[in-house]
Amino acid sequence: MVMPFTILHELGHGLICHLEDNSFEIDIQLFGPSSMVCYGHVTNIAVFHFAGGAFAATIAGIGGIVTRPKFLKIALFSIAIGHLLNAGIEMLFNETYINNGNLWHFVFGLVDTVIFIGVAFILMKKIS
Repeated sequence: MVMPFTILHELGHGLICHLEDNSFEIDIQLFGPSSMVCYGHVTNIAVFHFAGGAFAATIAGIGGIVTRPKFLKIALFSIAIGHLLNAGIEMLFNETYINNGNLWHFVFGLVDTVIFIGVAFILMKKIS
């Protein structure tokens, strides 16, 4: 499920780029940080930085609400929380996020694991 949401994340950035009449290019990596390049000027850079994670988080969150199997709820809510956290960090700490992509990729891997375990415990308690 990671790869589809990585693509959605980059498409979220691309949407803002496109809405400002710019073209964009997405580079998806399996074992490193993916990226999106906007060819042109983006007027609201904070929204641009936030949009990727927010778009992926929204899709994952909606999926978590409408799906029935608990294992999918756990996965989708974990992805939603992780991408929302990513959106905030990408917006607030963009320079270090861009310059230290591999470090952030590692940090998000650890954080996503903790989020997954937390969401699993919460949803499993609701089942009991």
